[in-house]
Amino acid sequence: MATITTDKHTIRYATESDVPAILRLIHELAEYEKELASCRMTEEILLKTLSFPIPSSDSSSTTSDTNNQHTPSFTKGYARTLLISPTSNPSLVAGLAIYFPNYSTWTGPGIYLEDLIITKSHRGKGYGKALLSALAREVKSDEINPWGMGRLQWSVLNWNKPSIDFYLSDSVGAFLKEEWLGCQVEGEKLRKLAEAGKGS
Repeated sequence: MATITTDKHTIRYATESDVPAILRLIHELAEYEKELASCRMTEEILLKTLSFPIPSSDSSSTTSDTNNQHTPSFTKGYARTLLISPTSNPSLVAGLAIYFPNYSTWTGPGIYLEDLIITKSHRGKGYGKALLSALAREVKSDEINPWGMGRLQWSVLNWNKPSIDFYLSDSVGAFLKEEWLGCQVEGEKLRKLAEAGKGS
């Protein structure tokens, strides 16, 4: 995906210099979800674990997507980040989408959206939909999924009615997977599970 610029917004991949803005938005989300004390993310962790585009002046470090636009090569990392800014103020990061490739045994490669965050002062301007649309195009691209359409997937807290209403609206078209329950293991229980595999 190349940088997308309209008369209202600009969407681009995050670089290392954007990490302070990314962390600020993560903290804003954690505060909104009343979980700020549980958020242990730091700039150092983001720098080590996010994947950033590799600057290059030649085409050898890019690949072409279905729109014949060049997608940069990326540093090693677990997730990529798209940033959105007002076109009139491109240095202001108004929102982000942090995502990574996932896989379905039914539909093949896709994208899992870990977080979609629009800062409070810029909500209601279409930035969330613009980021989701950019991710949908990336799911469709030959680079990610040469075998056909995959899926874009994410989770939402069951009390977050404004977000649920937005996702279920005709403009996004998502549906809730009420028959599936999310599972995770973390902290001390994750350590115990890892240690269990070392037993006789």
